[in-house]
Amino acid sequence: MRKLVSILLTLAVMISLLVIPAVVSAASPDGVVLNGVGGGTAVWSTDVVESGSYSVLLTAANPGSASVVIPVNVPLASIDTLSYQYYSEDYFPATGDSIVGPDMILVLVDSAGQHIVGTGGAYDSSKTWWNADAVVGTNIATTSTNAGEIWWGIGGRVTFAALKVAFPSATVVGVGINFEPPLSGGSGSVYVDDITIGAVTYDLEPISAAVGLTADTVEITAISVTPGTIDFGPVTPGTPKTGTLITVENIGTVTVDVDALLNPLTGTVFNYLYLGGVPSTGYSGNWADYIISSLKPSVSKSLTTELVAPSTYSGKGSETAILVFEATA
Repeated sequence: MRKLVSILLTLAVMISLLVIPAVVSAASPDGVVLNGVGGGTAVWSTDVVESGSYSVLLTAANPGSASVVIPVNVPLASIDTLSYQYYSEDYFPATGDSIVGPDMILVLVDSAGQHIVGTGGAYDSSKTWWNADAVVGTNIATTSTNAGEIWWGIGGRVTFAALKVAFPSATVVGVGINFEPPLSGGSGSVYVDDITIGAVTYDLEPISAAVGLTADTVEITAISVTPGTIDFGPVTPGTPKTGTLITVENIGTVTVDVDALLNPLTGTVFNYLYLGGVPSTGYSGNWADYIISSLKPSVSKSLTTELVAPSTYSGKGSETAILVFEATA
């Protein structure tokens, strides 16, 4: 992480500040709604989980159903990924119906009002975690010859692409998983977890029962340099000329190393500048290694300045340069 700080000196000193915040993100949903209807139940469970500490156990017996819904706010047109993880327990339909898994539902809102759309049910029940892809139709049942035609709610089954065409300006305000027995009856249960919509995967955790705390930790890499200008006055070649002390202070929150770089404006006399008794490695070059190492926050260090132009130096008149101090955390 680098910082340039700029202040102008006649042999000018430059310094600049930069603040780099750490990024904190979370993918646990807030406001999760668990619904049970007609004897169906939806509860948090730690028995079988795909990720985190919890999943949601949906249990249904005809005519009851159960669902879990997450409030979101995502334009339907922007979604290219939509899926969920499920783990089916034994399911005993009354007449051998093979549809054993849950289906995805979306709550849409546009200028015409609210719309509920959903997929066919996921169909694998081998007591392991499966991924149901609601965009391409992987592991989701359909009565159509086109495997991607899994969505209902607009007349017959359609693909997800067709669903987006049908609701071009809709916003998804809720995404959920619903579980219900087939019309033939029966009962069963399924665990669901990790609902993905767009770029976000929601790990189903009951955070509404706790207080979630987050903080943005800000690291500041910054230095100050004084004075802003040093004027060496008349310089006689062959005679060293001492200038003003330069003080570098760490005004950030992390320990830094500081190096220095000369930038010519006019003339070449500053090729012979010494900082803290150390000569530069050449005009327009920086000092060997760091001119100051491991400068801790709120600590300052002073550097002597001296021009040691040789007796053979032939430059005349006013000469200027910029001295850049660079801090690295």
